[in-house]
Amino acid sequence: MRIVVLTGNHLRHNFVAQSLIDSLNVVGVWQQEKFIPSGMTEHLKQRARKEEEYFGKYQKIDGARPLNMEEVKKSNPDLVIVFGTGLLEPYKMINLHLGLSPYYRGSGTNFFPLVNREPEYVGATIHHIDEGIDSGDIICQTVPDIELGDGPHDIGNKTIIKAVELLKQLPDKDLTGVPQKKGGKLYLRKDQTEEAVKKMYHNFETGMIEEYLERKPVPIVEW
Repeated sequence: MRIVVLTGNHLRHNFVAQSLIDSLNVVGVWQQEKFIPSGMTEHLKQRARKEEEYFGKYQKIDGARPLNMEEVKKSNPDLVIVFGTGLLEPYKMINLHLGLSPYYRGSGTNFFPLVNREPEYVGATIHHIDEGIDSGDIICQTVPDIELGDGPHDIGNKTIIKAVELLKQLPDKDLTGVPQKKGGKLYLRKDQTEEAVKKMYHNFETGMIEEYLERKPVPIVEW
């Protein structure tokens, strides 16, 4: 199976792309430039430091090109794996979405479960891309292996690492998806306020992870 990867250009994106290059028949990588916002908050600075800790050796992808859908189509892949781009027209595409659909939808789908003291809803969803926003049929999902002492960015990076292991299996699996159920909690970018960030860190400081490890329900679609 000839595979193309469409992704961003941060360390987490490079890690996913290189992992797939090392494991699958990847015939091309196209990257969409992602800018680091100026005046980053301490929360985003911590995310950058944690990405360096987890994925620091993945500074660039040799041979990667700027994202151009016409070039992608001309390469005639059997499957396109997408992670971390903007909205794209559907074209043989499987998306790695950070979040457990449909429980949390919209923006910050692995952030708001931690704000709401529900780390069991942090995870990743691999789904078909359709005309909607993260609404395609679900192929499979995974959740991170959370441990005592993990902070929000440890959990986020562990989620990406688990998701890559599922992506590597795609050529050998039945890719028929399960339609997403309606419902779930919807959040928008404007909801990611400084107050929400403070609440999330307060949850970590007051035993949220300990509580999760005691109950640990996992609402996911497994292979």
